[in-house]
Amino acid sequence: MKRILTTLFFVVVIAGAISAQTVTAVTTAAGTLQSVLTTAPDKVVALVVQGPVDAGDLEFINTKMTSLESLDLKGVTIEAYYGAGHAINGVQRYDANYLPEMIFAGLRAKTLTLPLTDKLRIGEGAFVGASLTAVTIPATVGTVDAFSFSGCKALQTVTLAEGVQSVGAYAFHWCTSLREISLPDSVQEIGNHAFAYCKSLKHVHLSTGMTRISNTAFSGCESLQCVEIPDSVTEIATQAFQDCVALEQLEIPASVQKIGEGVFDGCVNLQQLSILNPDCEIFDLETTISSAARIRGMSVSTAHEYASKYERAFTPMDRLRGDFDGDGELTLNDAFSVLAAYARSAAGNPDALTDLEQYAADYDGDGTVALEDAFGILQAYSKNAAGNGCASGSV
Repeated sequence: MKRILTTLFFVVVIAGAISAQTVTAVTTAAGTLQSVLTTAPDKVVALVVQGPVDAGDLEFINTKMTSLESLDLKGVTIEAYYGAGHAINGVQRYDANYLPEMIFAGLRAKTLTLPLTDKLRIGEGAFVGASLTAVTIPATVGTVDAFSFSGCKALQTVTLAEGVQSVGAYAFHWCTSLREISLPDSVQEIGNHAFAYCKSLKHVHLSTGMTRISNTAFSGCESLQCVEIPDSVTEIATQAFQDCVALEQLEIPASVQKIGEGVFDGCVNLQQLSILNPDCEIFDLETTISSAARIRGMSVSTAHEYASKYERAFTPMDRLRGDFDGDGELTLNDAFSVLAAYARSAAGNPDALTDLEQYAADYDGDGTVALEDAFGILQAYSKNAAGNGCASGSV
């Protein structure tokens, strides 16, 4: 008897599991989802909808289908909603082709397929706090509005198709499980805080259609290691990468004309920041670039001026090690100048070398000016003079 009961128990459990995964497919007309559904709303686990729906249908899905794990709206068109007797989030009228603001806030489903409706708009906060683990934004979506997926803490993967044009402010803010984002070249704009505090985000590929990285766009992304900034970008706005503590290297292309306040503040492991535009406007505040950063730039540049003013380590990109006088080649004069600087230092009367002179004099790059540096320069010069080498040092 006990064995029979045990067997019966497992049969019931297995049958329940199979039933729970059954896909509920419905074909609707706008406003009819509740009436055409043949399954109790709270028992629906996987839902596929075909046909026209409106905001009332979408609200019904989110508020009544409390067991929902998968939602497929690929075959849906969204019609205008005129709810004279029923306001949704305080609004009685919604346009067609629009996922209304907050309509799926707190959605329990883990997977989602969005409608392929042309020029679909995802409204402000449409999926805020949802349980989604992955989402694909199709090419038919022109705009991902502000806060659309903010606080989706289980969201690991976001795929934006070529055709999406803008990502609004706070759109993926606090998506703490998101690991990577690649913005297609159709994206022209991302709003303030768009990916801020995505604490698991490691890799970012930006669109070549963007001209500006907005305020605090990636602020607080504490796992961020790799960012590719395209040549289309002309401005990196206030605190765009603030507190990206895992960021170690970054190259800012020559197209960038302006670096805003606090852009790299708190980037405590930023070892090398290359600024290729010698005339780039850098916000004049000590916290704009972390004190940990070694700045690379041209000898005559705003990057060098900033580094000198705020005592940041600086590496000239156009100055050879060993070229003490800055004439572009290694000569006897360079060797003798380095030797004289070493001698005075050894005698207790060190020269006050500029950072460029210090860089050039340290021929072997070990952090000190010594006899070996002068001899290294002399050797390089001798080889070049004899036709057995070139008198170029290392940069």
